[in-house]
Amino acid sequence: MAVDFKYRAFISYSHADHKSAVWLHKALEKYPIHKKLVGLQTPAGKTSRRLGRVFRDEAEIGAVPELGPKIEAALQSSDTLIVLCSPNSAQSEWVAKEITRFKELGRQNRVLALILDGEPNALDPAEECFPEPLKRNPDGTRVQPLAVDVRKFGREDALVRLVSGILDIEYDQLKQRDVQRRRAEMRRAQALFAAGLVLLISALGAGFLALRGFADLAHAKSDTLAREAKIIFDNGEGDKAKSLLMALQADPAANRSLIRQVFSGGKGYPLAQARLVSAHASRQLERILPAHQTAADGLAFAPDGRSFVTSSWDRTAKIWDASTGELLQSVRGGEEFGVAAAYSHDGTSIYIAEKFGVQQWDLATNQLIPFETVHTAIIVDLAISRNGRFLATASWDGTAKIWDLSTRQVVNSVVADENIFASVAFSPDSRTLATGSGDIGKGETKLWDVATGTLLQTFSGQAETIYALAWSPDGKYLASASGDNTVKAWDVSGGFELYTLRAHQDMVRGLAFSPDGALLVTASADKTIRLSSALTGHPVAVLSGHHAGLSRLAFAPNGQRFVTTSAEGVIRIWKTRAGDFATRLRLPGSNVNLGPIETISYSTDGKQLLVGHGHEHALLWDAETGALTDTFGIPGESIYATAFSPDGTRIATGMSDRTIRIWNKQTGDLLQTLLGHDAHITSLAYTPDGATLISGDLGGYAFLWDMSAGRMQSIIETGIYMIDELRFAPDGQSFTVLNNAGEASNWDLATEKQISRLGEEADHIEALHLSPDRHSAITGTASGQLKEWDVATQALRTTYATNGASIYAAAYAPNGELAIAGSGDNYGGWVEVFDTGTGENLLKMFGSTMPISHLAVAPDGTSFLFNNPLGSDDKTLAEIWRLPEIFRATPGEQVRMACETLWAMNAPLHFTQADAQAHPVLTGEPVDPETGDFISPCLGILPDEAFAR
Repeated sequence: MAVDFKYRAFISYSHADHKSAVWLHKALEKYPIHKKLVGLQTPAGKTSRRLGRVFRDEAEIGAVPELGPKIEAALQSSDTLIVLCSPNSAQSEWVAKEITRFKELGRQNRVLALILDGEPNALDPAEECFPEPLKRNPDGTRVQPLAVDVRKFGREDALVRLVSGILDIEYDQLKQRDVQRRRAEMRRAQALFAAGLVLLISALGAGFLALRGFADLAHAKSDTLAREAKIIFDNGEGDKAKSLLMALQADPAANRSLIRQVFSGGKGYPLAQARLVSAHASRQLERILPAHQTAADGLAFAPDGRSFVTSSWDRTAKIWDASTGELLQSVRGGEEFGVAAAYSHDGTSIYIAEKFGVQQWDLATNQLIPFETVHTAIIVDLAISRNGRFLATASWDGTAKIWDLSTRQVVNSVVADENIFASVAFSPDSRTLATGSGDIGKGETKLWDVATGTLLQTFSGQAETIYALAWSPDGKYLASASGDNTVKAWDVSGGFELYTLRAHQDMVRGLAFSPDGALLVTASADKTIRLSSALTGHPVAVLSGHHAGLSRLAFAPNGQRFVTTSAEGVIRIWKTRAGDFATRLRLPGSNVNLGPIETISYSTDGKQLLVGHGHEHALLWDAETGALTDTFGIPGESIYATAFSPDGTRIATGMSDRTIRIWNKQTGDLLQTLLGHDAHITSLAYTPDGATLISGDLGGYAFLWDMSAGRMQSIIETGIYMIDELRFAPDGQSFTVLNNAGEASNWDLATEKQISRLGEEADHIEALHLSPDRHSAITGTASGQLKEWDVATQALRTTYATNGASIYAAAYAPNGELAIAGSGDNYGGWVEVFDTGTGENLLKMFGSTMPISHLAVAPDGTSFLFNNPLGSDDKTLAEIWRLPEIFRATPGEQVRMACETLWAMNAPLHFTQADAQAHPVLTGEPVDPETGDFISPCLGILPDEAFAR
């Protein structure tokens, strides 16, 4: 800073933004420069311990009606101008005059903007936050202001960014030092508190009761914050990221103070732990990328799915690593560059709309190669055909054009009956082009022959312009998104509407089918993303978190994730489903004849899976790779039941010819055939020692077999109903029976008598599983209830809060700490995981387009398997999913994992005072006295660089 500058900064603002100006004034003058940066020579001068004086008109000379001599003197005596941007300041005559005069002094490169409200370069003048002189130099040339959005970064980080601009020091360098200073202050405070606490305990003696009361209050506050985390979770706010931060604020490991550690017994707070685990396991948001300065309207995945491109009205296009979020490559274009983007078929180029034309971005040379300009108005959408031969462009000039990419010439041009074209999409076979057009009160979707340009079909019925189009992967269906807030799905060959989605509250601009065709995902200006069943339109999930309207949506080719862009220039990367996908069991190109799945189970060592079908094969799979390794069966005989022997060497199959076949798992040889049943065999189970096999049949009879002798021991008549399921207790002394009347009972093996009945008279039980210690059992009912029972007393212990769909499968984790339910209705199937200690729902995952009827958990508790997977075809039988690692972690490890996840997401690591207004339960939580923001619960857990962003 030059020596003759009296003020380090001049704050220009509208008096309607007075409170923000006062905060900034005080924060800047009190901001301490880290000792390692003091004396550093920068382009702005040598740094000192403090920034120095800051001018704000009310503080120095009061408001004046015009730029009088004192304001003039203050402007001339200020090194930097900081403009508080809002719709108020954009309309302020005095703010405009101050900016103009400061730039006339030749210091236009020393102007910084802090966005408080509104939008920069907004189409609606009432939303514009940049005063006009801020966007232009004195010679009239347009400039992009250096702006910091306090809503995006929070006050603390926005302040650091402004200071870095004032001092002309790299932001990362300044932020790192700032974090180091704050952490040092926190460590000193914690050390003093701990020392004082030790002295207090020593001195008080009887004060133990007072400390106990303090600890109880802390526990109660933790539970209150945990319940708030549940509310945020249920509302879908921020897609679990905010819920996760609130759960961390609840101090789940009880490590915030020595008192909490002592009185929580080192186990932490269970409710807070459950909320943290639930938010972490159920999240679909992977990463937040503040990618562009203005709206990002272009988005496309590379053909290999490893990267994606975004383009924006800020005239840049950027390529990102889809897994890490790392920026890989970027380019800058001309006026109105970046409204739409699409990858070439081979992934070597990206086509980007630029005003009335198209630019080809050659990724090898990083050069832009222009196409001939043929449109007379802005291009708002473009698409590449699947075969890589054609490019389509949609323009506000009322035409859509089809280009031959080999010649770079237009081969067909179609005209809108309405005012404009707003969207284009090629069919999967590249033979048909869909266009979306519209005007006030009318929106139409039309299909055109790519080769001839002939109109093939028109779909009408939406009341505003069609802003997005998407074809199903098989080309049978087309979805159209309209400015009237609706999405319609159309049967292309039949020419009729399948259904209409009306859930969005604002125009829908992003639209895509998942690559497996199971989901239709929509992104709206109402800031939400909705996942629906592609076949029925039934809602599956709602995701939120964007702070501005959404503009584009694109799936990765493998369907495991998708990306959304928004009007604020922020990108979000999402998992398509919550949970941790491992692999699918999918038949190779074989002629194996399959029926419906009847049984699925893990081998004792967890390395193999056995799937039984209502046809002539039982299939053996590698649990790690999902590869089919062997088949067992008799030609012409259906298999209705299967079981692994406990030592893993044998496989038992229950056949439609009323026999039980025992097979050598290693060689596939038939070892034994057990005879005796008079009806089809429906269930099989071994005792834990493998000495006895029990089999159930259609007539309600259970047979006990001595496996060493290969003969029947006895027959038990369980009732008149077909036996659906048999299970031995872990000690092998009793077994449970579930019949097709929905009745569950417990039997003693030695006496062969019924011990007890599980469930209530009104329950129609569809699923049953004993806990590892055999003291408890869970039942799933047709009415959608998951209940846990005391086996000895038959007393109901817990009723879990499920999604309400009929439960057809249930299982305990091997340690008994988790209960897993598979359910479904006409709209799809769900997997839910519950904490048996707290009863909390830890994970809810949409798993299938059909009800989930079979489910198994790996012996080591790390994964589970279910049938009817989402988007399955006639060769995909089941999916294996890993149970989230956080389920098995200690409370301290869970906190660390949650903090690392928020950091990886690029999500906020602390709450602000603005958050406190929305969530009053934060009142009383530790606050940073300098910024007023809440201290991050991850401070001391994450490294310094986590906070330097």
